[in-house]
Amino acid sequence: MIWRIRWTFNKKPWVLSLPNTLRIAVPRSGAGALIYYQGWSEPEVANFLNRFLQPGMCFIDIGAHIGEYVLLSAPIIGSKGKIYAFEPDPRNFCILELNVHLNRLQDIVVINNYAVDRQSGFVNLMLFKESSISRIFKEINFQGKKSKSIVKVPSISLNDYVKNKKIDKVDIIKIDVEGAELFVLEGASNLLSRSKDDAPILIFEYSPSNCQSLGYRAELILQLLREYGYSIFLLYPDGHIFKTDKVWVPLGKHINLVAAKSNEKILPLLAKT
Repeated sequence: MIWRIRWTFNKKPWVLSLPNTLRIAVPRSGAGALIYYQGWSEPEVANFLNRFLQPGMCFIDIGAHIGEYVLLSAPIIGSKGKIYAFEPDPRNFCILELNVHLNRLQDIVVINNYAVDRQSGFVNLMLFKESSISRIFKEINFQGKKSKSIVKVPSISLNDYVKNKKIDKVDIIKIDVEGAELFVLEGASNLLSRSKDDAPILIFEYSPSNCQSLGYRAELILQLLREYGYSIFLLYPDGHIFKTDKVWVPLGKHINLVAAKSNEKILPLLAKT
């Protein structure tokens, strides 16, 4: 009731405290409500990052939204680490920028108002009222949407970005891009090809429905990762992971998966049962 009443009288983003005491401005959205009610919108992702991240690491957050996991990660990796956050939706990006400045994290966090794709250029982004589900637009999922809900935004591949920024080490990449996960990975071949000691850990959303809306089968994501030598892990609510050879998710549902080349990197995170 408090959540609803607040928005009746004030439409501006609401500044809340995260479990790690940093402040986050949230919009009136599903993700904002989840942060208000339970601390993090996806506790299993937060628990995994809390367990995995260490000081000095490099974290790439693709589909950073309003910066929830940027704010979780920054105090852990500290001043010797770096976060590169990507958010193409202009509405979310404004709040992401606000949250980085609100917590004085400009020296740690680099924010990018780009979509991450298989190649650099421009893509069409379909905007929804629920800003957390804005996504790359393809003809296959165009069903009478008004043209004003589609905006052209710049895109970049991870191959190009890492090369341009001269980033030597990437420890972990989070990908939550509403079905465009395959496109992100196709544009990150240089990172995925690295040796098991240097290849980044991946945590990503896996949604057959979202993938289908962009014209491909979700299984292609897992196939691509395995071709690069990655193993796939289910993510438990407490942040632990369990290796799996098969992943099944019913249409309309999604889960978060982890992929890793090196067992040594994720050994402390493996579930005991």
